[in-house]
Amino acid sequence: MSLYEHTIIAKQSHSADQLKSLKTKYSKIIEKNEGEIIKIDDWGLLNLSHEINKNKKGNYIHFKLKGNGLTVSELE
Repeated sequence: MSLYEHTIIAKQSHSADQLKSLKTKYSKIIEKNEGEIIKIDDWGLLNLSHEINKNKKGNYIHFKLKGNGLTVSELE
């Protein structure tokens, strides 16, 4: 298995419960597809490099994981 990093950017308006739900959803996808989570970092609300759909900030969630091609293709 190879080591990968995957970052999710959620809308700035998402609540703490919605962010927790996203972490759980992606964790299940990783584990279901032969992956192993090494670490999940919550980077918090950060500025986007450019505005996306009238949002200037986003909540960043960063995953470090071990996986194979199946794991990565499911995350895409």
